[in-house]
Amino acid sequence: MNETKQTPTTLDGVSSILLNVYQQMIDDGTIEKIAREQIAKMIQGTLSDAVQWNGPARQKFKERFEPLLIDAIERSELQNMTEKLMGVINQALQASAVGSYKEICDGIRALASAPRFERNQTLKLSEIYQAYIHSCKEAFSDAYFDKSKLDQDEHGNYSVVVYCKMTVEKEKRYFGDGDYTLTFLPECEDLDEDEHDFIIDNTFCVKVHEYRHYGEQGVRRLMWIGSLDALSLRRLPEFALYLQAAKDAGCNIVIDTEDRDDDIEIELEE
Repeated sequence: MNETKQTPTTLDGVSSILLNVYQQMIDDGTIEKIAREQIAKMIQGTLSDAVQWNGPARQKFKERFEPLLIDAIERSELQNMTEKLMGVINQALQASAVGSYKEICDGIRALASAPRFERNQTLKLSEIYQAYIHSCKEAFSDAYFDKSKLDQDEHGNYSVVVYCKMTVEKEKRYFGDGDYTLTFLPECEDLDEDEHDFIIDNTFCVKVHEYRHYGEQGVRRLMWIGSLDALSLRRLPEFALYLQAAKDAGCNIVIDTEDRDDDIEIELEE
């Protein structure tokens, strides 16, 4: 039997050079280095695609992390940060041209103790009115009253009277119930003219709008047109925080009372 002899493959000059270079690159680790770099780029690109705004990894992270973050915020107590905030503001403003830094600190203290409502909580108008009376009592306790123009009682103490009034106006419609406009207004005959800002700062006009669903009776919610910004921190009434919190929680407002007015007696400190 005749055996066929294989003729060894012959390389031309260029192929021989390329083969030698390739073998040398394998031996000195160059090929391995290039492979590592390319694989790293591939992994980096894959991770980038996964965590981009609509990527699967980012979505999973958001699903797991977002509830924990919300829970942490809900559990936190802003009151614990009040003193630190006041310290920072004191240091920043004492050397500035703003002379009312204490009022700003008091405003932040009020923000930290803002009321909290449950989502869609039912809130009666009578409860809102009582909150307004309490707010006025706190506000006018800080006002200046000239005691030389006031009468003393049998015990030698001074007091003033603040008249708190709430008006409830209903919008007229041809069918169904209309929106309500609520006006909260204080009056005080003993208040000095220089302190008239207490009247302005504690006067509020609020609208209650009924949201209907497909013709069915809906819920009434506050539409308070106001804001809590850096400028309003100088004079931040307690009732403003109350309204903002009720609005943010989407409280269901029940109109259970009509126009109201009450006298608040405030005893002045010696």
